Amino acid sequence: MAWSAAGRAYIGGIGDIGTHVYRLAGFVAGLKAEAVCADLTTFVADRSLDDNAHVMIGRDDLGPSAALRTRTPPGHPEGYFKAFANLHSGFAEAIRAQREAREPSALGSNIPTSYDGLKGAAFVDAVVDSQEKSPFGWIVPSYR
Repeated sequence: MAWSAAGRAYIGGIGDIGTHVYRLAGFVAGLKAEAVCADLTTFVADRSLDDNAHVMIGRDDLGPSAALRTRTPPGHPEGYFKAFANLHSGFAEAIRAQREAREPSALGSNIPTSYDGLKGAAFVDAVVDSQEKSPFGWIVPSYR
């Protein structure tokens, strides 16, 4: 994770892994983070980056497109893999539709954008800001 320390040195595990979890909750399940509250720690002495994160996400209810992205029953062990398969199928459909000069189906018209990447970066910033505001500092991500 040494490359992570080049910018804001505190990004650590939440920037490397946490953004993927945030993406699953936000895009795949259709959840929107209204605010975050975090506790970032490290278990290794002299490590400058966090390697442990406890993050609470204040959210609204499931979005309307959650059923499209999560086609397996709740708690089903294949759900994680199916969600990524659906996401990749959406990208493939968008590419096919563009090549065929047609509008993509619902699956292909609902794929991540650069704005979604911006929301991930804002999530990381809010988590770190929350840690610095501790104890229990709720922060609204800056993309809102």
